[in-house]
Amino acid sequence: MRKGKRIFIKVVILSFLILFYNNTKIIKNEKVGEKYKIDDFNEQKKLITNKNYETIHTRILRESAAECTLFLNKNDEFPIDKPCNVLLLGSGARDTLKGGLCSGAVDSKYTTCEEGLENAGFKITSKNWLSKSKYPLEKEHNDVKGDIVVYVLARESGQGMDREVKKRDVLFTNTEIHNILYLHKNYKKFMLVLNVCGVVDLSPVKEVSNILILSQLGRVTGDILADIILGKQNPSGKLATTWAKVKDYKFIKEFGNPQDTNYIEGVYVGYRYFNSAGIKPLYPFGYGKSYTSFEISKISLTNIKDEINIKVKVKNIGKYSGKEVIQIYVSPSQENENKPYQSLVSFKKTKELKPLEEEEMELLFKLRNIARYDIKKACYILDKGKYIIRVGNSSEDTNIYGYIELDEDIITEQLRNIYVEDLGFEDYKVKVVLKDDLTHIQKLN
Repeated sequence: MRKGKRIFIKVVILSFLILFYNNTKIIKNEKVGEKYKIDDFNEQKKLITNKNYETIHTRILRESAAECTLFLNKNDEFPIDKPCNVLLLGSGARDTLKGGLCSGAVDSKYTTCEEGLENAGFKITSKNWLSKSKYPLEKEHNDVKGDIVVYVLARESGQGMDREVKKRDVLFTNTEIHNILYLHKNYKKFMLVLNVCGVVDLSPVKEVSNILILSQLGRVTGDILADIILGKQNPSGKLATTWAKVKDYKFIKEFGNPQDTNYIEGVYVGYRYFNSAGIKPLYPFGYGKSYTSFEISKISLTNIKDEINIKVKVKNIGKYSGKEVIQIYVSPSQENENKPYQSLVSFKKTKELKPLEEEEMELLFKLRNIARYDIKKACYILDKGKYIIRVGNSSEDTNIYGYIELDEDIITEQLRNIYVEDLGFEDYKVKVVLKDDLTHIQKLN
């Protein structure tokens, strides 16, 4: 019995070694040296082995990660033509964060902002200052020069680590504010880079002309920063959250209790609250600038029952190639119940458009997707009234393309309530009044 068991174990080990060898041997004609395109990912998978896995996937990430970045503020000082001397400062310059903590953390090699700039050919003139982000910059440090100045602000967060409204987290420290404003006022080519994965209150430094949300891009974080500064890649991301002053977040005091949280905001989450309450944020949901600009024009608006079809033409009217994200919002009828001013119903990104190049795009959505839930009737319902269709490139930059009017309430889905609990609080409510003039606006049947 023991002899048979030993033979069985040897067979298992031999089988494992054969399998491991077959999975790790290098494919003779692999194309690791070539540029891999995201569209050819299925072909890439055929070439991937344990030996070249990181190489290929790093190339894919290098090509796509800049699409997750965006400018909040931008002037014409960037991009620059070639690598130069850079005065690099800030908590994330050397200690760059590649991602979140806990379950969001992956132990892998990555390039810091310092390394990414040096890899691209930049000479960093502030090496001795990269570990001194806690100290204020003063006039006596003017001997440290650079053709451009980059300040990288880093913030940690992750699973089980709620953000806190305190300095060195959601808020800037006094030294950070001092240094950023000092650099902004004394250097023409200055960029504030946000190496963060969540909102920070930018109100003390909003005057800075160039603010880039680099975010935390994994192993290519530093390389992507260098690519953007040199114009090799153009940011084309959009904000997935509303960035506002801390005092304007009405419900922020309800969060942070690890035992219980009252979600009193109801349906007024994020941009739905700011739009509905008439509070202007620093940067709205869906917002994002790039090195170029676009013109959006209406081609057609049609519908078959509640399925809406919108065709638009997008034209690059700037100097650089880039991509735009078209967003569709619907302002629902305000009959019977409190509902948000508008809700995002569809969005789509263009291909990369060269200067003066155009693209026609088609976006679809179903009106039933914004039906409200009626607890008493246990159903999703579209209330009678007007539903206004808005198209643009952020939640605050849209034009009305048309509207559809319902003569009666429509139940889109009948359900039944299994459990309804008295939570001891009422959801926040606000009365939204739509004042749009629809006199010359297209009405759908």
